[in-house]
Amino acid sequence: MLIEILDMIMTRVHENRDRIARYDCLIVPKAKKTLDEAVKESCGYSVLWDGRETYVVKGMGTSCSMNLQSMTCSCRVWDLLGIPCVHGVTAIQEVRHNVFDYVEKCYTKETYIRCYSYCLDVIRGEDFWEDVEGDLILPPLIVKQLRGHSRDKCPDKQMYPVQPKNTRGRPKKKQPESDPVEEVTEEVHLQQQEILTGKDDLMNETLAHMEGSEVVDESIPLEEEVVLDNIMKFMSAPSLRKHTGIGCTTPVSTPPTRK
Repeated sequence: MLIEILDMIMTRVHENRDRIARYDCLIVPKAKKTLDEAVKESCGYSVLWDGRETYVVKGMGTSCSMNLQSMTCSCRVWDLLGIPCVHGVTAIQEVRHNVFDYVEKCYTKETYIRCYSYCLDVIRGEDFWEDVEGDLILPPLIVKQLRGHSRDKCPDKQMYPVQPKNTRGRPKKKQPESDPVEEVTEEVHLQQQEILTGKDDLMNETLAHMEGSEVVDESIPLEEEVVLDNIMKFMSAPSLRKHTGIGCTTPVSTPPTRK
């Protein structure tokens, strides 16, 4: 791994040095791009000079003070990057100076070439390495991996006890309480549907047989009060509730035969 890293660094050093040597520029390309953007944006700014060393640059709703001798600006962009900001470029152009002279020396082409002027030496292969005195370094031992490791089969189960499971489960939701008025109204609605569709013949016969009354004539329309009375009688009959069920359209078992 170290040999591969050495080869990569050695290649990078001479490639960067040769690439910057082909550029005809005073500063590196990234710094020049930042400076060109500041020069382009300086068109909408104006500058005022206090007569000494400080300049006030106004524009785009901002007003910043800067000093050309210390190469600082109140926006602090020039202080952090070392490249003149848009306010600094405006003041430099006002005094007719070259903006490249105010860029830090670390961005110049000369400094860049000097940084990559030191190359790394080539190292011979492992076959030509000299033997040195010392302990023999062996590879690490291969530890057998645990297969199917789980919480129940953990060898350190006593050190880390298993927490008991929650057997209570989630609380059940409370069923909404039924309203008696709504139940009766629903039964009335079901009774009216049975009368209209003619499915209440068997129920009427069963009711008449249990109470000893005659079958209700379907041709006579039932009023709401009469229907409520029949429903209450129907609910109070235990044998009828057993055979037919409340609200059922058909009986559960075969009704008795009329004599």
